[in-house]
Amino acid sequence: MDTLFLNRRIEQFLAIYETQNIHRASDVLGITQPALTASLKNLEAEIGQQLFDRSVKGMAPTPAADALYRFGTTLRQGGRLALGEMRMQGSDSGGALRIGAGVAWATTMLPDLLREMHTRFPSLSFDLISGVGDQLAARLLDGELDIVIAAGSIARLLSTDFQQHHVVNMPMKVVADPQSPLGRKGRITAADMVSTNWVGFYEDELIVQQSRHYMALRGLQPPHFVMRSNSPATLIAFMKGTDFISVLIGPLIAPALRAGLVELELDEPLWELPVHLYHRPIAEHYSPLTTFKALCMDRIHTYAVEAR
Repeated sequence: MDTLFLNRRIEQFLAIYETQNIHRASDVLGITQPALTASLKNLEAEIGQQLFDRSVKGMAPTPAADALYRFGTTLRQGGRLALGEMRMQGSDSGGALRIGAGVAWATTMLPDLLREMHTRFPSLSFDLISGVGDQLAARLLDGELDIVIAAGSIARLLSTDFQQHHVVNMPMKVVADPQSPLGRKGRITAADMVSTNWVGFYEDELIVQQSRHYMALRGLQPPHFVMRSNSPATLIAFMKGTDFISVLIGPLIAPALRAGLVELELDEPLWELPVHLYHRPIAEHYSPLTTFKALCMDRIHTYAVEAR
């Protein structure tokens, strides 16, 4: 098959996959529904696989469609990055770098880093999406992000065609209001920690799993979370004047202390979380991404040293 026609059919396939509806996909692409249906049938004939199970309820992708979608989004991202790289050689817009980051990095490290990136790439725009690892993995897998910074491993949620760069292991710390019972106690134990309520980040199942495992190893019940938020500022402000505690990754300790909380001294350390960068191999040669990755790794190492 001619490469041009194959690329066009894959782009049409992506629209069908993402809408799972021929009519909506034809509206998105601006082509007629019969033409799009014929294109899909030709693509299925070319690869020798059925891509969708069709029924009165609609269209459901087959495993072959899931595989083609992963590679198709890679091709689409490669074309977008290539266009951005070429535009940066002239006076036109340099495209965009789409970044996914855990809330700790989005609120501490990245504002200054993105200002530096803007200085180096003034024609480039930046999209920053914050969230927990599971949310960011889904966006990266669907081609909505170019690079993700996440604490803990999200590799289990991705296909094998992603690069994972381990940066550092980051310690977890406990904070509380200084006038709370644990805030006044000094050194505390794991039993002290489960005797009070916790606050944490919304949909952050990793912290729930890690805390349960940590307590189970010591014969203790899992902690009880009374509030979860996707905003570090809200979480920290909520704790003021309460008996609650929170387990935070290293970079968030300084903002918590500035807000009037205190770090609790533990009789034994908590767990550490590995920090990774993730992206598709096709993005490796996109100069803004390689610069961003190098800056990130340097800054995260600095945070890790300061957090210990």
